[in-house]
Amino acid sequence: MEVRIIISEQHSILLEQKEKLDLSFGENGWSRLNIPADGLCLHEQLELVDELQDDVIVFLSPIPCMIAARLNQAGPKPSTYIFNNDNRDKKELPNGKIISVVAAATGWSLVKFN
Repeated sequence: MEVRIIISEQHSILLEQKEKLDLSFGENGWSRLNIPADGLCLHEQLELVDELQDDVIVFLSPIPCMIAARLNQAGPKPSTYIFNNDNRDKKELPNGKIISVVAAATGWSLVKFN
């Protein structure tokens, strides 16, 4: 079992976050799992979940906390759906850097989780 920090490859782990990770899991007790800047399609995301099923996972984002809390609520609850988009567009920033962003207009699917 490993402790994996799931984070966009474009993002940094802040000093305070690193300190909390080290305190919780040990200084060398966790590793970073970078998500590519151009993202992962739904199939790749679900495959990754299967690969990590025995690992402790820390999502470095506030939204997964809400999703996990929702899916772990006790008692009956309405279904939870999440929008997904496998399409990515490349955009050039004013500084010349190319980034990938989720296509806003097309390619959306609604995935049911419970």
